Amino acid sequence: MGLSGKIKRIFRSTGEYFAGGAGKHCFRHMVAEVRPDAPAFWRFCRYLDLLRAELYCPGLDAMDYFLYHFEGMPRRERKSYITEGGLKKMVRHFNGTSADPQWASVEMKPQFNRLFADLLGREWIMSDADEESFVSFCTGKKRIVKPAGGGQGKGIFIAEPDTEEESRKLYRSLAGESYVIEELLKQHGSLAELNPSSVNTLRIYTVADKEGKNITVTGAVLRIGRSGQAVDNWHAGGMAAEIDIEKGAVSSPAVDGKGGEYTLHPDTGVKITGFCLPSWEEAVRTVKLAHSRIKGLRYVGWDVVIGEKGEAYLLEGNLFGGVHLQQQPCRKGKKALYQALWD
Repeated sequence: MGLSGKIKRIFRSTGEYFAGGAGKHCFRHMVAEVRPDAPAFWRFCRYLDLLRAELYCPGLDAMDYFLYHFEGMPRRERKSYITEGGLKKMVRHFNGTSADPQWASVEMKPQFNRLFADLLGREWIMSDADEESFVSFCTGKKRIVKPAGGGQGKGIFIAEPDTEEESRKLYRSLAGESYVIEELLKQHGSLAELNPSSVNTLRIYTVADKEGKNITVTGAVLRIGRSGQAVDNWHAGGMAAEIDIEKGAVSSPAVDGKGGEYTLHPDTGVKITGFCLPSWEEAVRTVKLAHSRIKGLRYVGWDVVIGEKGEAYLLEGNLFGGVHLQQQPCRKGKKALYQALWD
């Protein structure tokens, strides 16, 4: 980006700030999340620092600035991080754009479930299936209902219809919508101890070379839900902790979207740092096998469930898997890691 482009970006950021903006990428929103009691002068200084950092960290936004603790960080270290804008550029390089028909095979849950049927470990049905099949699949069972597209845990809920009439009511409520209804996987006991209300999953990142022959695991995190939550997604209030991919153990505190850090689970008290992942090697084998089935999509974040008996099951894939989960817990930029695979 040239100087004129950077200046335009600063003016746009300033306009977004004074307009209020929305979401975690807005300065005012992030301040309200991480420092709601911050004095006006502190806010003003941080905002000026954010604008300055944008000049040498292309694509930086407020979420990057606060989650990566840019305050007081040297310029050299700041430049080692992949920014939100940098992630978009990286995804375009590795995966092209969502206009590519192959994207649907990973991003859309029905296509994903069909492609990786042998790696799911669960039964599923679509909301537009015939009513009798739907009723038979759901009645007397606990099911998880997910939008066919989308992510970040949005729109997901647990349904447990006890009677056929309740199943028919659920069927009618989903009419005209596209949902996937799945059997709820039972997780490994050690992961359930962290937080029993959610299935606590592994996010494992892989990058394939241009030929799709060599697949590299570039990082992994353990995602953990909070008490009473049905999902473990960071965007839905869950936490994430870095996994040492050589040892298969948690190597950082868990962090959340408000900047909180936890060595113990804040609700269950179970220790997070040092937690050893069951069936880690099996999980790595599973995601590499899955990635070998898709061509032309080089960067994927795989969500993996470790089952009761140590089986590694695919939950979903993410072609825009946010690198903030890789960078925030360990407070270390990953730009050099991905640049080394940039060919």
